[in-house]
Amino acid sequence: MPRPKGSKNKAKTPVVIIDYVAELEKKISEKNTLEADITALEADVDGLKVQLKEKKTALKALDKEIAALERKKSRQDAETLRKAQKEEIDKAIQQLLDDGMSMEQILEKLSCGNISNQK
Repeated sequence: MPRPKGSKNKAKTPVVIIDYVAELEKKISEKNTLEADITALEADVDGLKVQLKEKKTALKALDKEIAALERKKSRQDAETLRKAQKEEIDKAIQQLLDDGMSMEQILEKLSCGNISNQK
């Protein structure tokens, strides 16, 4: 028979009696706490998703309003520019009439585009 290895005088570890019922209750309590935390976080995430959707909807509505206002502003600017050009043309025609030019000559100059060279 082979001899056992190691010292026969080795210190023996005492047998520890574990209270499995207490350990099980502790782990179940931890599990319940984690599940409650997860449920609360999921509710927070759902609430944040709703807020995000509302904010995106509001942003989209504002973008539409801004685009409409920009279109109205560009139309108004174009109208103002057109009126300014019309007034400039009226002043040039009046100046030509005051200089003694006939309406036929003015129309002829307008059709050629030489009105700005005449002053």
